[in-house]
Amino acid sequence: MKKIPVDIESMKAEIDVSENAVYVVCDGDVECYVAPSTGYGRHEVGWKKGTVTTVDCRETRVRQ
Repeated sequence: MKKIPVDIESMKAEIDVSENAVYVVCDGDVECYVAPSTGYGRHEVGWKKGTVTTVDCRETRVRQ
């Protein structure tokens, strides 16, 4: 996860649309979750009363 800077005056953030990622906005903060390194997995977002409470990132091992 990495934080994306937010312009406080305009409340806008710039994201890189060439990167495959999931962006979560919560209480004015923007967090970027990149794809799993194996290329397989899932990101699950937990909500409570309209606010993100958890982000669970799971990576799946690929058997060859």
